[in-house]
Amino acid sequence: GHCGGARRRWEWDHPSALGELKGARLRVCVQRLQARALRRSEERMGLGGMPPKKKVKVEEKDKEEEEAKDQAAEGQGVPADAGVSLASTQMVVGGPEAPRLDLSGEGVEVFEYAPGAVLSESIEGGLKEGMLVRVEIDAKYLTTDNEAVKQRQCWGVDTYADSSDAVCIAVHSGLFTPTADQPKFAALILALRIHPAQVAHAASARNGFKTRSVAGAEHGGLSVRVEGCAFAKTAEDKTKLTRVLLRPTRPLCMSVRGNSTLADARIVFNLANEPAYKYSLSIVADRAPDARMWTSVKLKSSSLYMETSDGKRVELSYEEASEVEKPKFRLCEVPKPRSTDKKTLQGLGIPLPAGSVTAVKAGLDWSDIVWGVQGFSVKGTSYEVKCCFWLPNSSSVETA
Repeated sequence: GHCGGARRRWEWDHPSALGELKGARLRVCVQRLQARALRRSEERMGLGGMPPKKKVKVEEKDKEEEEAKDQAAEGQGVPADAGVSLASTQMVVGGPEAPRLDLSGEGVEVFEYAPGAVLSESIEGGLKEGMLVRVEIDAKYLTTDNEAVKQRQCWGVDTYADSSDAVCIAVHSGLFTPTADQPKFAALILALRIHPAQVAHAASARNGFKTRSVAGAEHGGLSVRVEGCAFAKTAEDKTKLTRVLLRPTRPLCMSVRGNSTLADARIVFNLANEPAYKYSLSIVADRAPDARMWTSVKLKSSSLYMETSDGKRVELSYEEASEVEKPKFRLCEVPKPRSTDKKTLQGLGIPLPAGSVTAVKAGLDWSDIVWGVQGFSVKGTSYEVKCCFWLPNSSSVETA
């Protein structure tokens, strides 16, 4: 009773201090609740934030499964197609839904990376336009101590000069981030496509690495572009790997991994007075390493409709479903967007048939589509997007 009375007298004599104390306690409680809600939302979206106990259990389970597979391989022998199955399940990051690029066919040149080695001088017969080169980089070269990384021996952005160092290209493309320590995997496999010579290669700062600029007259060689990559856990896996993840680099692409950007998505009304998403990068950004969350893979089962600032509606969808090395996309204009609602579109069939749309661009590579803060551009043509929405395809598109 004495302590309670003294506390009440103190509260009576110091009202301002009491208010500040209660406000501080309230702020701490709010911060704790916000942090807890953020962790729970990240767990639901698969963006990390898994509690340590669950993570340990998952790691132990994965380890037990790997040991069981190793024991089964020792008892039954390794099958003849072990390289294909390994590349399609374990070695390619992104899961089974990710598109693949086959490196086992004829015409694929192999380049074993070594410091100071130039790609154009290491391929027998020289480089030719359209050639696909498999670059194998051992983990010991994937560090910040690499002399080429220190000297920034890389020219261009997205399309690089053929004299650029392969490790620098991988770093600038965001395929991995080098550190002073050697990575735990055995090798990085790059698939580089040879392109015609460029008039000039511009400098660019991306993923913590800045490339250099060079004019075509000073360079005089061809150019290269990254078409795929994969990580080999062991040296044996490097020889068995036959396919890599097909994911061309794209400028202005924002990853949503590790944050709650999707919470900023807003609902607006489209030209047909139906709910749609207000356009933002979070709607079209590739989310985490799970391929099912990539926009390019999502288009296998759905089509994206976007409405521009000049009152037009365009459809972005897969163009063809045949087994090709690289999936193709098409961009079409949908007529009468104000009088055509979602139900009408689905009645015509998704993607819309050729007779119901006006073709704008056909045969597009995913790298031809550049997403920006206010819209996107395709081969030099820009579109300012106000809102967008997805509609499921009438039948899922199967691609290679």
